Amino acid sequence: MQLPRHAADGILKITRATEVLDGLSPLLSNSQSKSNELIIERYEIEGRVTTPRVGFENQHLVAINWKGQVKEIGGAFRSISAPRAIQIFPVGLAVEAQILSGVEFTNLSLKPAFLRRVACETDLPNRCELVPQWGIRDEQIEGLAFAAESEIRSDGRAGNLFIESLATALAAHVLARFSSQRVELRQYRGGISRTQVGRTEDFIEAHLGEDFGLAELAANVGMSRYHFCRLFKQSTNLSPHQFVIRRRVERAQQLLKDHRLTMAEIATNLGFSDQSHFARVFRRLVGTTPKRYASEQ
Repeated sequence: MQLPRHAADGILKITRATEVLDGLSPLLSNSQSKSNELIIERYEIEGRVTTPRVGFENQHLVAINWKGQVKEIGGAFRSISAPRAIQIFPVGLAVEAQILSGVEFTNLSLKPAFLRRVACETDLPNRCELVPQWGIRDEQIEGLAFAAESEIRSDGRAGNLFIESLATALAAHVLARFSSQRVELRQYRGGISRTQVGRTEDFIEAHLGEDFGLAELAANVGMSRYHFCRLFKQSTNLSPHQFVIRRRVERAQQLLKDHRLTMAEIATNLGFSDQSHFARVFRRLVGTTPKRYASEQ
């Protein structure tokens, strides 16, 4: 674990909450994942912990307190006890010393470079700044947090494409609602062209067993991640992640009809994390297990 360091102003510089929680490990975390645009960590503190004044290095922090009490002992002396309260701390802002009592919270961390890129894609200047928030409610942020945590609990089985899509959605949302220069996100109509859909399908088919991300799909058709994600869904009625999963299952159906590969080999070749993951996704989309489907062919 990286040790926190003191800046000239006495603020403790940290990258993860565990550094000031006496080494407490998060209940779940994707800090070791390949993609680092969005880092999600959930913590639970049964007793009472006092934290120093800290600053999160090179990241914007969105924190959701699910339960317990958070009380500042510096600054404005604010307190939170209502569940699902959200705080937003832009990069460079010091988080005051706090007393945490019986809390469970989720930290969502966005890289500044990633936020600037999404800002440019959503008609905001790349120098816009997030405005700090304390104790607000936002159902969209909650929903994105739940989706991200569910993905981590499944050992990242949805893959890099899913987390990248969540990161893009979160960045666009906080920029639209909580930046110094708010704008209404432009609603694009018409989707992407048939040629772009075809190129996307060709790319997916060629890399069906790989853990590619949203960046690769968008770059393949010369678009930004933000616009590609939304316009692709308009054209196909599916998110990029949903489209990839359906293509993997369709390919699996073809392979099961051939009876040449084992279930484990099909799962590996098509990018599923393991055979049980393959079976669950297949049953959800097809309505039967891979084994039964193969026996009926």
